[in-house]
Amino acid sequence: MNGSAKRAVPPDLAEAGRSLEKAAKAVRTRASGEIKAIEVNRDEDLHRLEEAMKALGIVERTPSAPPPPPASERARRRRRSKRPVTTPAAARERREGMVRYVSEQGEPCSSRDIEAALDLTRDSTRNGLRLLCDEGRLEQIGNRSATRYRLPSGPASAPRGGTVQGRIVQTLEERGWASLEELAQATGAPREEVAKHCNLLVSEQEIYLTEREGRSVYAITGVL
Repeated sequence: MNGSAKRAVPPDLAEAGRSLEKAAKAVRTRASGEIKAIEVNRDEDLHRLEEAMKALGIVERTPSAPPPPPASERARRRRRSKRPVTTPAAARERREGMVRYVSEQGEPCSSRDIEAALDLTRDSTRNGLRLLCDEGRLEQIGNRSATRYRLPSGPASAPRGGTVQGRIVQTLEERGWASLEELAQATGAPREEVAKHCNLLVSEQEIYLTEREGRSVYAITGVL
């Protein structure tokens, strides 16, 4: 795959990143609840005002429609509605869809073509393509704006279970959890390469980093 390999994210930084993500999610959830409460209060106040106006014979009561949300709110809702489901099964299904789409086109496709055709976010498309190229299921050609993706032109790649990522997942499924060093030993791959693939699997939320017996270990999402 073209481009230099990404540096492995230290476990401490990865854990800090997840803590920040949880804090951000809590803020968004709290804000959504507060906005909902304000909307409910608004509707109740409008209802009381309409009843009072009707009693005074000022206007005939008509069902009131809430004002349209501002443009920034509409944009936020569109982004939220397009946000992909982030379960491991959903992530795998998205990647399978990418492979099927590229195969059906019969010619190299750009990431924007894949993103638009499958209605994915840019980050989800980019992460999925990177994983597929690392697994050997897709091949990247060109660079910058001319970057395209196609099925491998050489012999068929090994099944997922034969890739480093596949061996990482298989090891964690069998053991329940394992440290980076244990995964490197079990997969037979260099520690730096295992760390890189673990980071990719974490970004797709197939595995996650946690603490076990006083040390940092990886586990399958939803298991530990």
